[in-house]
Amino acid sequence: MRLIIITGAPASGKSSIAETVGKRLNIRAISKDGFKISLFEKYGFTNHSEKKKLSIKGEKMMHDTIREYVDKSTDLIVDNNFKDFNELRNILEASE
Repeated sequence: MRLIIITGAPASGKSSIAETVGKRLNIRAISKDGFKISLFEKYGFTNHSEKKKLSIKGEKMMHDTIREYVDKSTDLIVDNNFKDFNELRNILEASE
């Protein structure tokens, strides 16, 4: 299993790189932004508090997806501007 993590500052090209590498290696690429956008489109938001809650839910969805792929030993590319790698470490340690 390959888990490729692409991280960096916002608007630095992470998604473009993840998509290009994913196509070249035939590996699914995911991002927290992708989950957030789907939640924003589905539920909408009227204030910063609602937007923040959906963003947190998007991050949880991303971690759940990573966990599913790791548990199945399936290749995955993840693009996110990680501020904290603890949840990712927990996922990887639980799979050992």
